[in-house]
Amino acid sequence: MANRSKGPEHIKNLLGRFIRKNKLRGKIGAKEIYAIWPEAVGADIASHTRITAFRRGVLSVAVDSAAHFYELSTFFGDEIKEKLNQHGLKIVIVKINFHLD
Repeated sequence: MANRSKGPEHIKNLLGRFIRKNKLRGKIGAKEIYAIWPEAVGADIASHTRITAFRRGVLSVAVDSAAHFYELSTFFGDEIKEKLNQHGLKIVIVKINFHLD
């Protein structure tokens, strides 16, 4: 049986329930990251990386070579994280995990 309210319900409440029910909270925020990734990291790095997941503040990024993996994870991870967080995202990136693709 459907759960019916006793009257009009605010759209914010309906959307919130829909997002929770369909487990979309992280996915909606992650779409913003995909959109700004090339700008935040530059065309060269973007061409060697692929965002694979975003969960609980942790961004997972696949890297296509060991050399790029080493460079990003050792020298540029924190800088990229800060650049992404400065874009005014609705989410906060706490950590970036790079892994070989």
